[in-house]
Order: sequence, then structure tokens, then C-alpha cells
Amino acid sequence: MVVREKYEQNLAEVQTSLVDLCEMALEAFNRSVHSFVNQDINQALMILDQDRFINRLEEHIQDEAILLIAKQQPVATDLRRLTSVR
Repeated sequence: MVVREKYEQNLAEVQTSLVDLCEMALEAFNRSVHSFVNQDINQALMILDQDRFINRLEEHIQDEAILLIAKQQPVATDLRRLTSVR
């Protein structure tokens, strides 16, 4: 695979992971509101457990963005996208 193609693939993977992270966070937020309204402690505890996974995914995305910045030295739009992830 050509270097630029690998870079584009890695950039797309970071973007996809970020979209997944946003969807998981939104779902967790909606479930937490539901849990609060219904005073459902069991659901709240499950949300807290799943939040650990969300946090690990966020750290992974940040690490990938930092690696791309360091290795590929992106410019313009790509750099703005990656720095916004951090």
C-alpha cells in the first residue's frame, strides 16, 4: 500500500471511530436521563460500566490522532480535523 493511501485509510479510521464514540456517548446520555427519571439504579450502574469502555475508546482515538500528526505531519483541513480530536 502506498504511504498516502495508508494515511488516508488511517484518517478515515479515526473519523469512523470518532463517529462511533459520539453515537455511544449520545446513547449513554439518553439512557442516563431515562435512568434518572425512573430512578433505576441498576441501569445507572450499567451505564457507569459502559462509560469505562467509552473512555478507553476516546483515549485510543486521541492516541491515533497524535500518531498521525507525528508520523504524517498533515496540513490544512486534515491537521484541523486531527487537532480537534485531541
